[in-house]
Amino acid sequence: IPIGVQQLPDGQANELLAANRASYVYLDDLPDFNNLHVDRRAWVLGCGPSLNKVTAGQWARIDKDITIGVNDVPAVHDVKFLLFLDGGLEEQFECIRTSRANFKFTHLGQKVSIPAIGVMRSTVPSKRMEDGLYWNGSSVHAGLNLALIMGCNPIVLLGVDYRANVHAARRKTDNLDIPYGKEHAVGNFAHLAELAKRLGSTVLNANPASAVKCFERVPLGQLLGDKAVSAQAKRRQKRSSARKSATRSKRCQQNLNE
Repeated sequence: IPIGVQQLPDGQANELLAANRASYVYLDDLPDFNNLHVDRRAWVLGCGPSLNKVTAGQWARIDKDITIGVNDVPAVHDVKFLLFLDGGLEEQFECIRTSRANFKFTHLGQKVSIPAIGVMRSTVPSKRMEDGLYWNGSSVHAGLNLALIMGCNPIVLLGVDYRANVHAARRKTDNLDIPYGKEHAVGNFAHLAELAKRLGSTVLNANPASAVKCFERVPLGQLLGDKAVSAQAKRRQKRSSARKSATRSKRCQQNLNE
């Protein structure tokens, strides 16, 4: 959908998005993003290498929900909402240009040639689209903030690793001496965790090995109800029940002996 580029210079984060809506080219095509997908499950995709472990069958089920990705995520899998926030990406990566996302967002204003919705950088996680999107060290911050603004629940982080200096698209980061996802970026997820708590939204992390620890980490297969995972969980539950039964029987026998 050709939305058009919002004419909002960088640095004007204090101006409300609502005051600039007239600068959109096709205003009628823009929905009100506030509470747009209340209680719909959303997947927020980062660019971590764990994204490459998702199977075709899993992608098919994920695509039935709301999908939000950042930067060159479409090089691995396309999404419904795409935020490209790193400078130069719109020209450097063809996957952003050719992405079939319903909506594309950027804060780069007229610096980009790709039709996109302009968003402002917010210094704190916001509850309304008019106040901009929060990100401080990680583009995923903005993707998660967008999911919270749209009322999605639950929200699942996917490919949010912060463990290696490579992206899912197998490109190196700008600074090879710093692992992908600096410490302050990981720490700043805590602000979004607090917002999610206030809004009553559940946020889960589909990578148990992720460096982001402020959300419950649950394996992807378990979240999607994969049969193999479910069977394994049932076996674990059966073994646990057997151990508990044996313990109870032993205690009962001890009581009888006494």
